[in-house]
Amino acid sequence: MADLLLKHSWDIFPSYVNVMTKYLIHFTANSKYIKGESDNIYLLLSGLSTVSHVFKIILRDTFDASIATTEAINAMFYYSQCIEQMDEQKMNEMDMDANIASIFVYKKTIGNICIEKQAVSGATITNNIENLISIYKKCAELLIGSTYEKNIPDQLMNLSMELCKNRTCEQDFKRDIENAMDFINHFPPDQPRLYDYILLYLKKYKGYPIPLLKKIHPEYWSKLHNESINNYIKWFFQG
Repeated sequence: MADLLLKHSWDIFPSYVNVMTKYLIHFTANSKYIKGESDNIYLLLSGLSTVSHVFKIILRDTFDASIATTEAINAMFYYSQCIEQMDEQKMNEMDMDANIASIFVYKKTIGNICIEKQAVSGATITNNIENLISIYKKCAELLIGSTYEKNIPDQLMNLSMELCKNRTCEQDFKRDIENAMDFINHFPPDQPRLYDYILLYLKKYKGYPIPLLKKIHPEYWSKLHNESINNYIKWFFQG
């Protein structure tokens, strides 16, 4: 089997994060994005999803982190080039541009990969990475919103480092990732500063399962909307 079983998910995930950092910097520097048109953020996030999908699928199908990383980098360039070419040809349908670019990327990357039979131990690693990617994408969407800021790649890197700190066991990591996903999902989708809540949780309460009874506590909504981030999380887990 390829090199996946020689590594842990917390060792492989930084490769994905590095690719996405390159993607965010690269795409926001291309001529289409610099024009500042109304579809910029949509195309940026569509490309983030496309490149993430390439990394995830190729890792799952080959068990080779180096191939997944290389092809995700290729996907980054294919996507950006395709969007720029369509812009030059005056193709201005937002959905069509993104869909055409994504299909082009998949054909050039995933379409050329040989699938290997998956082992149980490899499945745990790939499942953990897929969940980590889901958290990364969720946080990227939260931070970008309708405006991209240059510090966003660094913020996402900081969050990813907190996720992967001090790990020794894939099964324990799986539990902690799932708890982090539950914590993220317990908030209403329009919660302000949600990234800051997530980062503080990872720094102080990483691995804690969410206390389900707190969601129906009579003071829940008041605490969420009126307390500071630190006080709310302290109450949520300790109060």
